[in-house]
Formats: sequence, C-alpha cells, structure tokens
Amino acid sequence: TVIASGSATVQSGGAWTSNAMDISGEPNGTYTVVVAGTNASNVEATETSTFMLSQALPTLSDATFNPTHQAEGQSVTVRLEFDKELQAVSAALGGSALALTQTADASVWTGDAVVPVTSELTVGLVVKDYQDLSGNTGAEDSTYSMPITPTITIGTISDVSGNTTVTINGTTTRFEAGEIIALKAVDTDSLVVLGSATVLVDGTWTVDLDLSTLKDGVITVYANGANSLFATADEVNTTFNYSSTTALVVPSYWERYSAELPSQKAA
Repeated sequence: TVIASGSATVQSGGAWTSNAMDISGEPNGTYTVVVAGTNASNVEATETSTFMLSQALPTLSDATFNPTHQAEGQSVTVRLEFDKELQAVSAALGGSALALTQTADASVWTGDAVVPVTSELTVGLVVKDYQDLSGNTGAEDSTYSMPITPTITIGTISDVSGNTTVTINGTTTRFEAGEIIALKAVDTDSLVVLGSATVLVDGTWTVDLDLSTLKDGVITVYANGANSLFATADEVNTTFNYSSTTALVVPSYWERYSAELPSQKAA
C-alpha cells in the first residue's frame, strides 16, 4: 500500500532530491522506498531500499485522583494526561477497570472506578494499551497509586463522676505505629480540652484527658487524624456525662428516722 508519493528532478550531475513526504501518522516499523524513473530514451530504471521508522512512543505524563483519597467501596474519578494525543487507552484501579472517556483534548482521558476492598494503604493504578494516532503503543505504567481513606473509631466512654480525668481509647485502620490521633473534649459552654494519642502497632490508641477546666454535664469527644500519606480520616465523635463531684448517698434508714429526732432549742 502506497502511503506517500513524490517526485524529484535530476540535476546536471545526476543527483536528485525528492520533495518532503510526511509519514508521521504511520506506526513504527520497516518501510520500503521504491524509486522509478525513465530517461530520454524511454529506458526505465527501478530501485528499492528500506528504512526503519522509529517515532517516540506515547508516555503517561500524569495521573490524578478526585478525591485525592477515597474509602473502600466508594467511587473515584481518575484523570490521565499523556504527552501526545491518543486513539485508545485502558486502565484499572486495584483491578477494577475504568470506563475511560476522551476529553476535548485527546491527550487527556478521564474515568471512574470503585475503590476495592483491600488491607493495603494504597490502591495501584495500571495504565496500558494506550495508542497514539499513528497506532504506536506506549509501555504499561504502574507508577501511580491512590491512598485509601483511613478510619478512626472511639470506644464507649463510661460516665465520669467524682473524678476530673477520663480515659479514652479507640482503634484505627491504615494508620501506622507512631502516628498521631488528635482529640478534643468540648462541654456545653464550648470550652475545649485538647489531647493526642499515639497509634500502637495493632492500630489501637488510648489517652487520658484532664476535664478539670470543663463544665459538668454532657461532654462531646472528637477524634481525627491523617496518616503518613496525608490521607485524612473522617472525624468521629461520642458523648458521656461528666460530674466533677461525688454524689452523697444517704442511707434509707436515716431518711426514715431523721424526722423523728427531737430538735434542740438554743438556750
């Protein structure tokens, strides 16, 4: 199949140069050039030669995620940017195929995927089978990954009475040992006590908070944090009742007989 043609004029010394022929739209590979000509005596000559076309293959320039991290089972939009326009591309996030769509710029493609369930901190993106307009296919790329949203839980907090300290504990996922959980306790007057807890190897954490500056009543505790991948957990909260004084328990027999005791008049 002829993909390009041209002509050339023979110079006085017998040399000739053809006009430029653009084959940039062709795929890489081996091509054959056929040169044919007829002299003044109507004698025809034909010569062939081959050459290798090796244009730059397309490459993935960038991959971004919206949101930048996402929870398991939730949808994320992936944006792929290439160094040249493409005619086709496929990708998968953690094994879940993306339904990719070409934007107005054929070098940019977007698609959605659901984050799979995994115990890993991140989920990997694999981009492959991407072809430029000439049919050249770029190398499979697996350099990008998306953090999975970590989680924090707060354990049940017993009501506090006659004490000004409360112990709070909880669990995490996708936090590593040594990372920090930020806590605050807030009373009904919006007074705040801050604290922090260090995540242990098993993902648990515990902290004692001093409540002495807070008002008696309902206390709300909030916990949040971000892991080493800058993925932020959704803030969680719980409540408990706080009383800094111990209630006096009056024995029932005292209530029953106290009214019968004679009163002493002052002399």
